[in-house]
Amino acid sequence: MEDNSVKHVSLLSDGTYLDVDIDIPRRRLTILADNKHGIILSVKDNVVYMAGKTPNVQNVVVYDDKFAVLGRINARNLFYFQPMSIWHAPKSKFLYFEVAKNACSSMVSALYKSNWKRWWSPKISENQNIWDITRWRNSYFEKKYLLSDFEYQHQKDKFSDYRKILVYDDPLKRFLRALNNKYINHHTIASMIRPPYDKNIHNFIDKVVLVAKLDSLNEFSWDQHLAPISLNGANYLDDITDFVHLSDLNQFMLEHFGIKMTRHNSMPSDKKVITEDILLPYQIERIKAIYAKDYEIPQKYADKFYKAK
Repeated sequence: MEDNSVKHVSLLSDGTYLDVDIDIPRRRLTILADNKHGIILSVKDNVVYMAGKTPNVQNVVVYDDKFAVLGRINARNLFYFQPMSIWHAPKSKFLYFEVAKNACSSMVSALYKSNWKRWWSPKISENQNIWDITRWRNSYFEKKYLLSDFEYQHQKDKFSDYRKILVYDDPLKRFLRALNNKYINHHTIASMIRPPYDKNIHNFIDKVVLVAKLDSLNEFSWDQHLAPISLNGANYLDDITDFVHLSDLNQFMLEHFGIKMTRHNSMPSDKKVITEDILLPYQIERIKAIYAKDYEIPQKYADKFYKAK
């Protein structure tokens, strides 16, 4: 948007929509319903930085031609902040750095059955539902099978001989899995903004894309299902010893650890509402822009990617 324009958009805030004018020349955002104004500090690439209540908190509005979403930046909000989980598999001697929607449920289930079942919870059966397992994360922490960022950063020497695994997939495909599984199927996405489902599917995609862009901008408040790996795993990427493409995961786990993978929490193709072939060209472009740094990972760490035989 040009700096000399005034933009009228539908702003999503706390689950409700407000009609607003974003007036760049006058540095003012106006809620039209009650004529309330907010002060614009700066604008960059369709991101409006608003004056917050304190110097450390700024309101941020990300918008396009129709929609806008409102969030906060530089405000630590632990409810939404979900750092990358680090699973400790002592029997197999590896750490698994979890990337949401890249087979994480399948990996946690496989690690549980192969590393921990017999050790601390004999009541759990082979067919234990993965969601029952993940509700016991506190038990994992207590047993040191799930490491906090602090623990990992201060105990790196302890894991010097461990393989450190991260599962990678095309960011666009991962985004679509999150959109179908978390937004449309489960309605459990924990992002700051939850766009209500829109029957106009392209409008809905546009809204979620804006939410993902907002999450990708925010260092302290984002949801792991939308956050780029380059944000969520910023502290760990250089430590990874084995990047594994999602399509190679079954072979990798069987070859190196004798672990047979079972799919969990994956949607059948015929149940997916949004697929790549219905995306419009500009939507694909915007999604890829959000995850631009993730697309660089295979090239940056090429020597660490597992090569299937």
